[in-house]
Amino acid sequence: MAQHFDLKIKQVPVELEPGSYMLLWHKHFEQDLSHKWLREMITNKVTPIYSNTR
Repeated sequence: MAQHFDLKIKQVPVELEPGSYMLLWHKHFEQDLSHKWLREMITNKVTPIYSNTR
């Protein structure tokens, strides 16, 4: 992606503290099947990435 848009990737000049991420949604979407599918897709893709950084 960086090459496609002629972007440069650089190291962050300061040390960053680890953070956390969470998914939030309105209770209206709790039982919505398509919304549940999307939440599961996001969780399934992101969890392996961030579980390796701890």
